[in-house]
Amino acid sequence: MIAEAAQAQKDGAEFFSIVTSGKRVKAKKEWVEIYKAISGMRRIGISPCASLGMIDAEKARELKAAGLFRY
Repeated sequence: MIAEAAQAQKDGAEFFSIVTSGKRVKAKKEWVEIYKAISGMRRIGISPCASLGMIDAEKARELKAAGLFRY
């Protein structure tokens, strides 16, 4: 995802969205990948956004801590 975000930034994008299908992200492995992608996007200077289905307050705080710009 970071490579795609970097290309989007090179093409002039200021934001990059992560979107999943389904009601919510369940697998811990997927959450780890999402957190890494968000922090990686912040490192390269693009603002990460996400639409990941239903989340609780704890996940919202974790996403914010990882660097999520908008949910």
